[in-house]
Amino acid sequence: SYPGTFGDYKNPAEQYDSPVLHTVTLKGLQGGETYEYGVADDSRTFQFTMPAAQFPFTFGITADVGQTQVSNVTFQTLKAMQPHTVLLAGDVSYADGYFPRWDSYGRLAEQLGAYIPVMYCPGDHEQFNGEAFVNYRARYPMPSGPSHSSNPLYWSRDIGPAHVISLNSYSGTANGTLQNEWLREDLATRFDRRRTPWLVVMMHVPWYNSNAAHIGEAELMRQDMEWLFYKYGVNVVLAGHTHSYERTSPVYNNRTDPCGPVYLNVGDGGNREGAEAFGFSEIWLPGSGGEVRPEWSIFRQATFGVGQLDLLNETHAKMYWRRHACFNQSANAPPSHENFNAENCTTTGDNSRNATLSEDEVVLVRPSPERCPNQAVLPRGLAAEDLVAAAAAAMATAAVRQGLEEEAQGVCAASCGAGELLNTTACLCLSVADLLAGQGRRLLESLV
Repeated sequence: SYPGTFGDYKNPAEQYDSPVLHTVTLKGLQGGETYEYGVADDSRTFQFTMPAAQFPFTFGITADVGQTQVSNVTFQTLKAMQPHTVLLAGDVSYADGYFPRWDSYGRLAEQLGAYIPVMYCPGDHEQFNGEAFVNYRARYPMPSGPSHSSNPLYWSRDIGPAHVISLNSYSGTANGTLQNEWLREDLATRFDRRRTPWLVVMMHVPWYNSNAAHIGEAELMRQDMEWLFYKYGVNVVLAGHTHSYERTSPVYNNRTDPCGPVYLNVGDGGNREGAEAFGFSEIWLPGSGGEVRPEWSIFRQATFGVGQLDLLNETHAKMYWRRHACFNQSANAPPSHENFNAENCTTTGDNSRNATLSEDEVVLVRPSPERCPNQAVLPRGLAAEDLVAAAAAAMATAAVRQGLEEEAQGVCAASCGAGELLNTTACLCLSVADLLAGQGRRLLESLV
């Protein structure tokens, strides 16, 4: 009924005036305290509790939410979970250039976001179709300034007993780019495992994904940054993009590794595009050697659900995922293709061995520093390998000094093996594990 066509600047229906967006910075908030607040021209009173650095601490985790009946259940489930904070790994409103849908998303998400802190990272649906992150940045500003990021699309913050880093899959990641340089600085200067034992990273596009959809899209980012994750001992990585749930074993460089992070792909929040289980002959891919699945893929399912990450103490966490809907493409399916019989449903085309399971639960254990030096509690700005190198240099200097003084007397004649360092003062050979525990640790502390 309007003149002009869709997308035409002469079409009055295409003109969008944003409502007034208010951004308020609250200062002096105390962890564990509950605060009430109100919004102008709204008679309701809301409240939230400021997350405290204590155990146990609960994160609700999701991504690719959108605005469907399943999305609504996702918000309801997250609120009922009563987490201290929700982490949403990108693809928020699925407005896709139709800006009024940002407003309708805000009304839908209010049931959660008005009461529980929700922290976001951007996804591709915040970028394409003319979005260019503009609506996302205006409505959901994140703490880029306090974390010394020059770009509001990546940030970090201590949240409870975790240092959370949020990266942008669509900013530069190679050496020398602003995001790469910022990540290095953040890990070296703002992450302190003495204060936050858990290190969590959130991004949109997964690095480890055995679903045929979006496979390999973040490979360059992985090659650019994975070594930093490993060096500083990232514990958990959250991602979305693929509309399914997948949990990996600890992994590094495409192989299981006890010192690598666990990857949780939680792009199963409920968006209108459906679960990622159709359009391919087999949605879940086998391993490179023909195995049923890659060695690092532990649980995978193409349905809708919500994740809960409970940090129990400094070394143990529990990950719990529960399905609340399947995607039904059968001939008698409803137009929305949603099947809320969560206990018994399966998504059409899901060839995973886990397709019929309604939940996944596992205890995550931070490995000991003796086993994984990247988990050591070290002075800020130093990684385990940095301290070992410093210790090696210091002990080499001491060896030269003492050798000059005592060479004739043959005070220390120990012969160390590969990968060991000689402490000439004690006449001991120390391994990396020794350097991070017991006598070697005391030596390191004296060196730094």
